[in-house]
Amino acid sequence: MNAFRPLCEYKAHMSSFSIMAARASVGLIAGVVVIVGLGLFGPKPTPSASTPSKPIHSASSNPQYTLTTLDGATLTPEVLAGKIILLDFWATWCGPCRQTLPALNTLAKTFPDDVVVVGISSEPAATVQGFLIKNPMSYEMVAPAPRLGKPFNSVRSIPTIFVLRRDGSLATTLVGSHTLAQLTEAFHAADTVKVP
Repeated sequence: MNAFRPLCEYKAHMSSFSIMAARASVGLIAGVVVIVGLGLFGPKPTPSASTPSKPIHSASSNPQYTLTTLDGATLTPEVLAGKIILLDFWATWCGPCRQTLPALNTLAKTFPDDVVVVGISSEPAATVQGFLIKNPMSYEMVAPAPRLGKPFNSVRSIPTIFVLRRDGSLATTLVGSHTLAQLTEAFHAADTVKVP
């Protein structure tokens, strides 16, 4: 029996080690779930490229911004009050962005009294101006993008389009390439608050 005693003690020791390892694993997994759940680890997943997503920012407050266009005009919520605003974060090298530009251009031309489209690129002004020479757009462009607060600083992929109501509140956020029909639908859905 003495020959089996060390084996039994070894098994007992391994048994308690296994329990401690299992508890540690559960604790580690729970910690990772909490970190991911709080958004502290890695980027958040982006919604479908073809479906309007829920607002990233509460619609109860109006986002603030000051944008200087390539033409030197200053755009603020006060200047654009009473219009539906589409702020398109894009880049000249981005394929889905370039696919969306003609639809945004058509929307701007179709509803000039009701909508303002603003393209915002983090690229140098000269890069965007060179692109616009070959691909003229009828709406305002901002480059390079200024530092902006919420919700605009939450852009994780491009194109991202923030649709603001006439009162300046955020109606929806669109991520990915969108058709004219989808943009028009988002525009009409945002037209729920009229400014007197």
